[in-house]
Amino acid sequence: MNGNDERASGDRNEPLSDDLQLNYSSVEVRERSSPVEGTITTPTKGVDGDLEESSTADSNDEPPRRAKGVAGLYETVTSVIPHGGLVANIYNLASATLGAGIVSVPSGFRDSGVVVAVVLLVVVCACTIYSIYLLGATKLKTGLRSYEEMARGLLGRGWDYFTAFLMFMFCWGTCVGYVISVGDLLSPMLDTENTNAFLKTANGHRILVGLIWLVGMFTLSLPKEINSLRYASVVGVSFVVFFVICMIIHSAQNGLKHGLRSDIILANNNMPAVNGLSLFIFAFLCQVNVFEVFDEMRKPTLKNITRDATISMILVALLNFFSGVFGYLDFGDAVDDSILLLYRPLEDPLFMISYIGLCIKLCVGFAICIQPSRDAIYYCLHMGKTSDVKDWVNWMLSGFLALTALLCGLFIPSINIVFSLLGGICGGFIAFIFPAFFFIYSGGFTLKKVGILHYIGCIVLIVGGVVALVFGTAVAIYSKIP
Repeated sequence: MNGNDERASGDRNEPLSDDLQLNYSSVEVRERSSPVEGTITTPTKGVDGDLEESSTADSNDEPPRRAKGVAGLYETVTSVIPHGGLVANIYNLASATLGAGIVSVPSGFRDSGVVVAVVLLVVVCACTIYSIYLLGATKLKTGLRSYEEMARGLLGRGWDYFTAFLMFMFCWGTCVGYVISVGDLLSPMLDTENTNAFLKTANGHRILVGLIWLVGMFTLSLPKEINSLRYASVVGVSFVVFFVICMIIHSAQNGLKHGLRSDIILANNNMPAVNGLSLFIFAFLCQVNVFEVFDEMRKPTLKNITRDATISMILVALLNFFSGVFGYLDFGDAVDDSILLLYRPLEDPLFMISYIGLCIKLCVGFAICIQPSRDAIYYCLHMGKTSDVKDWVNWMLSGFLALTALLCGLFIPSINIVFSLLGGICGGFIAFIFPAFFFIYSGGFTLKKVGILHYIGCIVLIVGGVVALVFGTAVAIYSKIP
């Protein structure tokens, strides 16, 4: 970060330097066009110094007329969840992190203990919301549109490629985890005497996973915009809620039927307790999609993105809490991997429905994670972002990334080792360290200018990221040593 102290000394509200504009052919410093023809929106200072969008549109303009017939029906359907609106943003952010993460949270409760796990959940949730606020503030202040561009513009040359590598490894690695989770969904569903003998073999199992990948994951990975998945996100997240309700019912009827199990741990002070931290960071990590969500918002303001992120992460925290507590209380020490392996959906119609719904959610999450991974590649190839490339290029790269994720997911045996390493290494940087440093190096970071809360908040994020990076990664590796 040497040579960047000059950037930290002043605000970055002025246009990018000629050097930065040459380095970022994808960054456009221009006025934002409003959806209303002839309307121009420009950034202005809000009450607390937050950058807002102001419009020069005439308030007396007549509202657009509604279309009739098929076009009118289409407008009515799409208006239920408007493109870039509150509901779409909440579900897209939640969908980016719910799914494969929630099925590994019970093992995090087992590793950390119930009390410690609840504390870690609250802390990680609060840090996630705050880091999204910092990313939004830095974006509005500098005009930089991605992690990679911020790393180059604020931290210096070389950091952008390191960031792109982390973004790619996290998002693509998460896709691998989703493929493994689909396999975990199928395992108990095939465990019956009536199942074809070939489908019970490893190759038969892989063929079924491949078919689900082809129909759901591959096809959803091709669109450019994250908002094109907003309806699928709503359906997927709704099924996750249904799955958690099924977990609570199953725990009440089985694990808690005769009181608390004897193998339940309230607080674990041994090394495995840190492994729970890595899993929880992974379970909340949606920062990789923040810039896409922000760019597609109807009103891209700092207040709105913080509001949407807060609602979304509270929803995620509640679902993770119920999943972790009731999953652990139900199975106790047996929860050492994905909890999907412990239920018997063929014997319970509710779980059969929830497993099918989770499969849909995993397909949506897979597609959402493909987007930032291909953005990282486009950046390294100096092609801008997904919105800047031709459709056929996007289809080819998306298909290739989806195919390689499938091949790796078919042969990696455990989901927890993948999520622990991703949460420790990539999560430490992407979720905590980078957002804090981006905000610090965007300019004007002094106690007098930013206030005590932001000053301490950035320090807390950096320390938390270092702890997750060092100890989380070490424990994830240590736990797999015989």
